[in-house]
Amino acid sequence: MELIGMLVYALLLFIIGGCCLLFPRRIQGIARRAMERKKPSKIEIVNSYRRAMLRYINSDWNILGYRLISLVCFLMSFLMIYTAIIRFRK
Repeated sequence: MELIGMLVYALLLFIIGGCCLLFPRRIQGIARRAMERKKPSKIEIVNSYRRAMLRYINSDWNILGYRLISLVCFLMSFLMIYTAIIRFRK
């Protein structure tokens, strides 16, 4: 049962990494829509934070962040598979 859990988790990480690598603009659009849907707050610091987040989401640094996330997800996925092979080969 533990092997199945590890492999499912590795597969999930691999899928997330693939989506971040292949569709960064689509993920950026989803994040942009999620931030723009929210109503303005009465607290100015919250509105300032939202404006800063929207500037970051619309920047190219965000795309680089998605690619780095995909790299980490692929690395963790391969490490999970390697650990599963080593652990359950005994």
